[in-house]
Amino acid sequence: MRNPGVRCAARWAAFAAAWLALLLPIVLPAAADTAAVSAPVYVADTCCTLCPRAANPEVYITRFMRDHRLLIQGKDDWLFRTEVDLATKFTVDEATYADLARMVVDLRARGTQVLLIDLPPRGLLAARHLLPRERANYDFAAALASYQQALQRFRDIGFLVPAYDQLAAQTDDTEYYFHRDGHWTPDGARRTAELIAITLKGSPLYASLRRGSFVTRAVGQQRHPGVLSIVAAQICGGSYPSEVVSGYSTAPSENYPFGDEPVPEITLAGTSYSASSAYHFMGFLQTALQADVLNTSIAGGSYDGALMQYLPSDAFQQHPPRLLIWEFSHPQIAAVHRTQMRRLIPLIGNGCVGKAALLASQAKLTPGADFAEVLFNGGEHLIDEKSRNLIVDLQFGDPAVKEIIGEAWYLDGKHELLKVRMNDFTRTNGRFVFELNREPDFAEQPLIDLRVQVVSPLAAATDVSATLCRSPS
Repeated sequence: MRNPGVRCAARWAAFAAAWLALLLPIVLPAAADTAAVSAPVYVADTCCTLCPRAANPEVYITRFMRDHRLLIQGKDDWLFRTEVDLATKFTVDEATYADLARMVVDLRARGTQVLLIDLPPRGLLAARHLLPRERANYDFAAALASYQQALQRFRDIGFLVPAYDQLAAQTDDTEYYFHRDGHWTPDGARRTAELIAITLKGSPLYASLRRGSFVTRAVGQQRHPGVLSIVAAQICGGSYPSEVVSGYSTAPSENYPFGDEPVPEITLAGTSYSASSAYHFMGFLQTALQADVLNTSIAGGSYDGALMQYLPSDAFQQHPPRLLIWEFSHPQIAAVHRTQMRRLIPLIGNGCVGKAALLASQAKLTPGADFAEVLFNGGEHLIDEKSRNLIVDLQFGDPAVKEIIGEAWYLDGKHELLKVRMNDFTRTNGRFVFELNREPDFAEQPLIDLRVQVVSPLAAATDVSATLCRSPS
């Protein structure tokens, strides 16, 4: 990569020369000499080249850097991540598929259909920008087939899923992704919104949605530095230039009929792709669907952060949307551990709120303390309820508590450790809701004891209210 100090010095030299030329007297050549004056010649050098050090996995020392390895150079100043962008297998654990199917059923019971956005990888949509050696090693056909199979599995368990794989067959020069960033460009966001609209229009769901009139307009330009540029700079030094793209603005038309509707019938819950105004996805959705959209997305929220915050909210509990658009990238859903789904699904029914408590208690936890008992099933009366039917709802007095470990003991002597960590960008206000174990070895057993340890640093002792209730599904 070119040394920024050298580039800066060259720019100042050119700037000084230009001002000197303005200060010198202007001397016009004689008529006879006019033909001898030649036009200036400008030479543009290639901007940047990734250093060999980027090929060493050991230099990706932080979690942020490890999420972007291994960087390789592409054509036209593109950068790619071999472990994410050039993946050829798009698998999801079968247990996760089963949990997602339960999620679809529970949401439909609330009158909500879910449309998934499982983003196509950069390799599929920008393979033409790979250098010849990397392109020869990238099995495009296998990647496309595996991605199509993953989309179909989501359809099979009940999600609405547009044909995102069609984007890989583009014939124009539209760039879906930035050259040096994993996010989509505004053009990529717009194309996705239009594909969603094609999928929905003509369906009974779309025909019944309350609609209005929205208009999107181009508004100036914006610079995008690129996350991959940042990682490359940390490894190699120097810098890549920012990319320039159009900015956009979306607003209801003057004849928008609904005024200030309290809650739209469509909710968007996603990651930074949906949360950032730089990509303008929500605006493109409103225009493509000609309907209002409630955007609950969270930048840095991973696949579940937005839903963890949205599902227990009054916005969902009192006004569940007709359509929930759930956006994530495939590596996020592929990495899901089953205990993560155990804390997402019960939020559809808002945990134990409004349900009869089988057990309820309060306890005080002090900084640095070991496990403390918060629920005990025993004594004179045993609640003989199978664990697969049970939900635990914990509310800490300290809203900063984001990570706990639960130790659940069952009647037959088995026990499990549940590590529950909330997303750093999701506000849960110290509340933890999770299902008890539904796996065959545990599902038929009653809970006997639940102990909790707070992992988050505590400034002072905090109370915790614990409730055990039956799951509605």
